[in-house]
Amino acid sequence: MKIPEIPQNESERLVALDRYKILDTLTEQVYDDLTQLAADICGTSIALISLVDEDRQWFKSHIGLDVKQTPRDISFCGHAVSENALLIVPDASKDPRFSDNPLVAQEPYIRFYAGAPLTTPDNYTLGTLCVIDRQPHELTHTQIKQLESLSRLVINQFELRLKEETSRLLASVVESSNDAIITKTSEGIITSWNQSAVNIFGYSQSEAIGKPISMLFPPDRLEEENRILARLKKGERVEHFETVRICKDGSHSDISATISPLFDSNGEIIGFSKIVRDITELKQAQLELAKSNAELVKANQLKDEFLGLMSHELRTPLNAILGMTELLQDEIFGSLNPQQIIALTTIDLSSSHLLKLIDDILDLTNIAAGRLKLNFEVTDINHLCQNSLDLIERSAAKKHLNLELNIQPNLSAIVIDSTRIQQVLLNLLDNAIKFTPEGGSIRLEVSTYVNHLNLSNWLRFTIIDTGIGFELEKFSQLFQPFMQIDSTLSRRYEGLGLGLAIVKQIVELHDGKLEANSILGKGSCFTFELPFENNFGSSRATKQTMDMDMNIQSDIPTRPQVHPLILLAEDNESNILTTVSYLEAKEYRVCVAKNGREAIAFAKEFCPDMILMDIQMPEMDGLKAIELIRLDPSLQNIPIIAMTALAMASDRQKCLEAGANDYVAKPVKFRQLVATIQKMLLNIKP
Repeated sequence: MKIPEIPQNESERLVALDRYKILDTLTEQVYDDLTQLAADICGTSIALISLVDEDRQWFKSHIGLDVKQTPRDISFCGHAVSENALLIVPDASKDPRFSDNPLVAQEPYIRFYAGAPLTTPDNYTLGTLCVIDRQPHELTHTQIKQLESLSRLVINQFELRLKEETSRLLASVVESSNDAIITKTSEGIITSWNQSAVNIFGYSQSEAIGKPISMLFPPDRLEEENRILARLKKGERVEHFETVRICKDGSHSDISATISPLFDSNGEIIGFSKIVRDITELKQAQLELAKSNAELVKANQLKDEFLGLMSHELRTPLNAILGMTELLQDEIFGSLNPQQIIALTTIDLSSSHLLKLIDDILDLTNIAAGRLKLNFEVTDINHLCQNSLDLIERSAAKKHLNLELNIQPNLSAIVIDSTRIQQVLLNLLDNAIKFTPEGGSIRLEVSTYVNHLNLSNWLRFTIIDTGIGFELEKFSQLFQPFMQIDSTLSRRYEGLGLGLAIVKQIVELHDGKLEANSILGKGSCFTFELPFENNFGSSRATKQTMDMDMNIQSDIPTRPQVHPLILLAEDNESNILTTVSYLEAKEYRVCVAKNGREAIAFAKEFCPDMILMDIQMPEMDGLKAIELIRLDPSLQNIPIIAMTALAMASDRQKCLEAGANDYVAKPVKFRQLVATIQKMLLNIKP
């Protein structure tokens, strides 16, 4: 193991570190936000703001690592400080400098490290903003640049902290009467001028007394002073008036002035007193803070853009993979032998798992940003619960788990966001399956009760399993993003630790409550409760919902006798092949446009029965094409389904506002797509 070298300017560096007075301070949200943002952008489980002291590295903020400091001799950040440069270690176990480092060989088992130096304006490196992972990792050029940008924001926060401390000290001096105190006659001639006035404006007492106060006024502030003088002559007091004054050296100072009239024994105004505070540094600090906040907003925008791009670029090939898998499973290209069926099932499950991870990350980001909006509708609870169990039945059967459903008789339909509550149920049921050994059981219970304190109605869902359980002391970790109950679990079980975090947020968006109990080695019980107001009758009052089970074809409406013509607007060749193959196998006619302009031209030429519109296409995007199609009276009634890999919270709304009738996020489930197409075509038939 190589011990970090001590920089030549170590003494001065430690003095620079000390001047910020930040070591051993309490956690602060602004720094935690920056480290979390670094972890999100770089895709790592750990991020730190590490400050290298004389014999230790201390963490001002630590995400994903539950320690506050480690010895300097074994620190990665010590190397970055000594080199005063970005340090990237793709795989520490293969790097001779770190392979036998205790932080690599033991907990926390560091494999990847990237640290951007925290360098002060006077060029002293205090530590790093670093991202760490327990697996080898690589950063893109963009991620490296964003990490360096965030490190500069950390230093900006340190500088703002220093300036704010200076401002507080200045305020203390002002409160002890060290403000400039000036008196003047009714005509504006200076009669007194204290030392603080000398300090602020640069004029000595002899230079100022007897001179007009207007010598301090910039030409563009004369009218402002006249308005103030008019108020003072009425006997008013002007408090904390902020303006600008000219100093002896020609510089401009921001000041805050409190001005009061002076009266003689007869109550006549004989002059004015002015208490002046120099707020130049405060104004500058406010400007720098606003600039820093703007940079943080921009960094968040970059994160959102990155997540949106990541989602689109992953969904596009997944659409072809899942689509082709569905075509093969439906034996559109010929019959399958048992080995091929098993192979396709493996592809389907693995691709679906990757899609769920993408959706979970986007959901968590949207919830954190307050962009997730609930879509409340009348929901049949029996149908919701049975459908949820149907969706996880195959996974449970693989482990020979017994599934039970116990619903209170005659349970009424209630108003909830059925899609999001089903997401909650599926996450909790998936977890139960994951952590329950073979041959165990999982039970879903649903009931209502009345809170007699405020007579409110509540719907209670309980998921009980006979799984491995967890220690109640670790309950707080359950609902934290990217957290697992134990590090060994993260190796034995799949997942990023996002599911329960999303569950908690969705339940809270419903103003609900979430609880968990467990006995280690015996099982767990998760309960969430939702308030509800309205009763809509018996469980027969079911909303019209397509069954998303593998047997969805049974619910597909009868197709019209004439083979409908579908216009597919899509520029990705793999997706074209997949979609056209499936639709033609279902006896649809298909024509293909590869950009928005072609889509408009083909719509006018062929007048299709339905348009499937991708959004991101060359020459003209799908949104613009939809808008122009809707402006043509001859095309206004053609149903359009937006079919895109853009899956952020606002994308569906943008498509509908442009004029689409429906929206489908890629990867597309073709059985569900065909059901939607046939239902829409039947609805427009006379």
